[in-house]
Amino acid sequence: NNLANSNDPKNSSSDGVAGDQNTNAACDEAKDNEVTVYTIAFGTTISTRGQTVLKNCATSVDGYFLAEDASGLKEAFDAIVAELTRLRLTG
Repeated sequence: NNLANSNDPKNSSSDGVAGDQNTNAACDEAKDNEVTVYTIAFGTTISTRGQTVLKNCATSVDGYFLAEDASGLKEAFDAIVAELTRLRLTG
């Protein structure tokens, strides 16, 4: 989904920068409120900028995943479930 093509007035920037800024602000607010954030870039056409936004959004480097296909998406979700299970058992 290309944020630059959105009809959302908060996303009025022609290059998607406003959308990136909104995403960054939402991610920062979540992390400031001690919410663990996981992100997954799905597909083979994710821009470098989009990947950077998602990497920065994740709570940690281990919380970002690049899944190019359904198999990669399953692996990402499996890793997230394993991490959540580990956190519950040790927390």
